[in-house]
Parts: sequence; C-alpha cells; structure tokens
Amino acid sequence: DRTENRMENFNISFGKLMYYRGKDTHVVIPDGVTEIGESAFSGCNSLTSVTIPDSVTSIGEEAFYGCSSLENITLPDSVTSIGKSAFYGCSSLQSIHLHWRDLGICEINKDSFFGVDTDTCTLYIPAGTSESYRQHPVFGKFKNIIEMQNPHGEKCHHTDDDCMKQFELFHSINT
Repeated sequence: DRTENRMENFNISFGKLMYYRGKDTHVVIPDGVTEIGESAFSGCNSLTSVTIPDSVTSIGEEAFYGCSSLENITLPDSVTSIGKSAFYGCSSLQSIHLHWRDLGICEINKDSFFGVDTDTCTLYIPAGTSESYRQHPVFGKFKNIIEMQNPHGEKCHHTDDDCMKQFELFHSINT
C-alpha cells in the first residue's frame, strides 16, 4: 500500500478538489476540502481506498468514474449531495461505509453507484437505520446491508479490517 498523499498531487481551488493526479493506493483527502469536483479521481486505476474528511459536503458527477480498483469508501454524514455517475464503474467496490442517520439530508442521484456490484458490495450503516436504507431507491438495491455501532459513540472513518472487526464484534455481542 502506498499512501504518500503529497499536496502537489491535489489541485484544490477555493475548497474544491478539482483533480488528483497521484498514483497512491490509499488517498486521504485533505481537511478543508468542501467539494470533490467533477471527474476529480476519474481513471485513477491504482486507487483502492479513499478517506473523505467531514469538511466535504458534495461529491461531483463522475468524481470516481472508472476507478476500477477502488475497494472501500467511507462517506461522512457531512456529504449532502452525490452527483450522477459519481462511482460509475467502480466494479471492485467491496464496502461502502455510510454515516447518515437521516437519508433525507443527502441528495443522491439514482445513477451515482451505477456499475457497482450490488450483490457483492456491502453497505455499513448506522445502527437502527436498516429499514430506511432498504427502502431507499439507490441503497435498497444492495443485498448486503449491515448495521454498525461504535461502542464509544464515535464515527469510524477507517476502511481497514481492524476497525470493521471492532464494529462487527460489538454488533454481534450486542444484538
């Protein structure tokens, strides 16, 4: 895994991440970015996971278009808009970590996750929200939806296995 995240790989203008041109496998978007622009990561084939800070409120059209190696993504509840085809062709996505307790606060284009395998990709969602996710026009298509509860009441922004094992262990003990 490469995680260098040199600032020269990011083109950021007035809080908007215009594009990323690095070759890292894991990218941590800098704090203070409020918008991931249209096609910002388009074609970043080496990208396997992305950490999006709480400052991000919008993910533009085709932002991660064709990131065919992207396996994990965490979307903080600060995101209120996901554009058309934002994750189009992210065919390797295995897990999407979502933190919205109220899906009504986020405008999600119906084609945002087009090309993601909804049979194999797992949604990790806040405890007590599975019914609203299952009824959602986009997320309801996913076959694997798992409610997660952090024992410390904090949000997990990690997509690594240890973090998920901690959540799954807590969930299995307390259900």
